[in-house]
Amino acid sequence: MALPVQSIRALPEHRDILQAVADLLREGREAVVRKLLGDAKARPVGPFKDEAAALAFLRDRLVLVLKPLAIWQFGSRARDGAELDSDFDLLVVLPDGLPAADYSFWRAAEPVAGCGLAYDIVPCPLSEFRKDRDTPGSLVHNAVTEGRAIYRDRRWRKSGIRNQRSGNKASHLADR
Repeated sequence: MALPVQSIRALPEHRDILQAVADLLREGREAVVRKLLGDAKARPVGPFKDEAAALAFLRDRLVLVLKPLAIWQFGSRARDGAELDSDFDLLVVLPDGLPAADYSFWRAAEPVAGCGLAYDIVPCPLSEFRKDRDTPGSLVHNAVTEGRAIYRDRRWRKSGIRNQRSGNKASHLADR
């Protein structure tokens, strides 16, 4: 059975690219072509390949150094409304009882300083998180209801904290 033919106009310097794509499709390697096209659509964020890689870097560095109970992403990137120059807004829930300096903005941002990304890291003691999560208008409430959890430590479950909304985008959640 004859296949339908589609013709396109291409610059002479692009014909070898189109021929390579046609060859891959003819060989039944559609998945390879789709992956290449998907990779081409990914927008680099700072020095990272894409937004997911940048977010994973931030999460992993914060977890490694700060040992938080949970991390919530909020703001335009959590709402999928980010511009190219949007920062990463992260609420880092820390255990109670740490030295006061550990709850400072400077200390919370140290693990990711100089990484080439714009970010706002907001440290939050667990007791403050519990108090503010049900207070409309508070940063914690907004982060939980409009954002998404990107990390949750095993201690989180033991602490009896519930997720504020069941529609939480848990696909980015990393239970450890």
